[in-house]
Amino acid sequence: MQIATGITTAPRSVDYVNGLLKNLPVSLMNCQVFAEPGSAATPKKITITHDEKKGCLHNWDFALRWLLSGSDAPFVCILQDDIEFTSSYLANKLDPLKYVGFYSFYTPIFYKSKLKKVGWQHFNNAWNSVGACALLFPRKSAEQLLNDNDYKNHLLNYKANQQIDSIVCAVFKKLGLPTFYHRPSLCRHIGDVSSVGHQEMKHITNPL
Repeated sequence: MQIATGITTAPRSVDYVNGLLKNLPVSLMNCQVFAEPGSAATPKKITITHDEKKGCLHNWDFALRWLLSGSDAPFVCILQDDIEFTSSYLANKLDPLKYVGFYSFYTPIFYKSKLKKVGWQHFNNAWNSVGACALLFPRKSAEQLLNDNDYKNHLLNYKANQQIDSIVCAVFKKLGLPTFYHRPSLCRHIGDVSSVGHQEMKHITNPL
């Protein structure tokens, strides 16, 4: 399975991104880092550092568009810098379908009552979704997302420049493309403070 991977990173008090680079599952190692100004230094040959701050949503959007235009890989994956894979074996073992919205390697404990079985399960919490930390998209699904009018409106007009999880899940819910999460979560969110300054809410964001 060929996957083009992007990692978004921003200035933090802890260098998470280099830890993630060392911890990546083999299937995700074809990667590029998309860094906000002032981020921790990463290898130059795999890093794009923006001249000006883009913000959370716009950096994520830039990364997804860059991966689609710069690669012919049938799948693209966007990771946030403050995750840590806990099961590279299962991540590498995934044999994804092409007619889905995404597979999420991260599953928050917030979904405990919804995802009761072990393994990959179809679930979409639409606008109330939590955690777009580690999403794997079929190429066509990623293109459909970027071309969707609701996504475009959110990207251009939502001044907070956040809520990637909400808009991505809401769009795929509308399009009728299933989205999948794994129980147990294949990675955990390790940042105490998000890149936009939100404090970690462990009762919501701890891995399932």
